Formats: sequence, C-alpha cells, structure tokens
Amino acid sequence: MYKSIGDILRTWTKTSLRTQPLRDLRGRVWLNYALHQSELDLGEFAEAYVARGRARSNLVWKWQHGLASPSKLSVAAIEESLPGTRWVYDLPLWELLRNEPMSLQRLKTMVNELTAERGVRAWWFPGDDARIEQRCVPIALYPDTDQLVARNDIWGLVGCVLRTRLCEQNRAEGEHTSVSMNMFRALPGALKLPGLRPYAEELFASLNAVRARVALSLLLYDVDIDVVLRQADDPTHQPWRECRKRDPETLRFVDIEDPVLPAEIIGGFQARDRVIRAEARSAARRSRISN
Repeated sequence: MYKSIGDILRTWTKTSLRTQPLRDLRGRVWLNYALHQSELDLGEFAEAYVARGRARSNLVWKWQHGLASPSKLSVAAIEESLPGTRWVYDLPLWELLRNEPMSLQRLKTMVNELTAERGVRAWWFPGDDARIEQRCVPIALYPDTDQLVARNDIWGLVGCVLRTRLCEQNRAEGEHTSVSMNMFRALPGALKLPGLRPYAEELFASLNAVRARVALSLLLYDVDIDVVLRQADDPTHQPWRECRKRDPETLRFVDIEDPVLPAEIIGGFQARDRVIRAEARSAARRSRISN
C-alpha cells in the first residue's frame, strides 16, 4: 500500500491523524443542505426535526459550529422526516478526502459502484439514468476525468478524487498530476451543491492535502482559488465545452479561465540566463538611484 511522506512521518513519530475536522465538515455540509431543503431557519429546523416536542436542545447549533458531529442515527432519523438529505452525508467524497492510505481493493470497489457497462464502461452515478437521458450531463467514459469536469456537479468531483487516489495507489505519478488537476477544475461545479459553498476553503484545503500525498503533483502546478470561487458563484459558468457560446468571429467555443497554473520547467542554462538578466536589471536600477 502506498504511503505518503506524511504517513511515514506519523508512523515514526507515533502521532495519529486528526480526522475530526473532516468529520465536522461532513456534518456541517449535510446540515446546510438539509436546512436548504427544509426552507427553515436553524431554530425551526431543530424544533421540527430534532427536538420534535421534547426539551429544547442546542445539538443542531453544535453541529453547525463544528462542536459536535451528527451521528449516522441522527442523519437517518432526519432522512425519515426530510427525505433526500442523507445522500450528502453518505457521499464517498468524505472517505476519499481522508489524508491517509486507502487500500487498492477499497478503491476498486468504489469504482465498481460508480461505473456501469453501457456498451462501454462509463462513469454512472446515482440518478444518472435520468440526467443523461435529459442531457443534463455528458456521458463520461471510464477512466476519463475531463468529462467529469464537464458535469459541473458534485459527482464530477467525486470521480476526479477517486481517480486521483487510484493513481496514488498505483504509483502512476504522471497521471496523478493530470488527474489531480481536474479535481480543482471540477470544484466550482461541486460548490454549486446547496450548502457546500460556505465551506469552499475547507474543501479546497482537503483537496490540496490529497494532491500533496504525491510530492510531484504538489510541485508541478498551483491552483488559483479566486478563479475557483468566481466560477462557483457564476450561474453561467459552463465547463461542458459543447454547451458554451461560440465566438462570433472564430466560431470556436468560448474558452473559460483555468484555475490550474502549470509550473514552467526550464533548462539549467536558461535558468542561469534569467538570473544574470535579473541581476543586470537590479544593478541598473541601483545605478539610476545613485545618480
């Protein structure tokens, strides 16, 4: 099983991974989604779905502020009264974001759960029969992740993170870099899930932790979070190329801004020449100031 540098250091120092922040994030995102679906404020939600006539409790307030995490039993109980909310809590994303080794067998099981044979093997997420029939999302062949970005939804992000973790376990460093880039390109679409946008920076940090498990991917690109947030807040943001407008002059589909900023790798002589030119410019500025 692949272990990152952080995993090895934790083993050497006998320190445990702090998983509570991710559990709290999962609970807060689920609660925000449930609040959105209920169309109630926090107090009304607590009274309707948690207290239900019993003595007043501040449990929901603790969930919202990360002071406690909702249990599976609490989530299941609310699902009975407010159907269609539990799936956010049960998203495989939360398991995939844990900054710890994952077994190849577990990852393959997830792939089998999230793909289907449709003449060819394709990504197939819950509810996709209707979405694809109505052409709400593109068909994405497995293991492609570019079309997962084009989905512009939370499941596209789930697929990209899953493929990233698989590349990590398979020690496919080059593929890991390109696939992990698509995690961040898929993030704006995921943030359109009701309740998730307020936790964008925490989710971004978790994705960065997953990316950093393979050191090469941490070095080969940066991500502009401002671009991610602008795209998340833009209701017209469309990563599905064929659904974008065309440039009236070139008739090409309009490009969108890429939040991923690839590093520039240059030769040693070129790097030295840059240093020499920079030193020359600095010397020229000092000379002008002294004169």
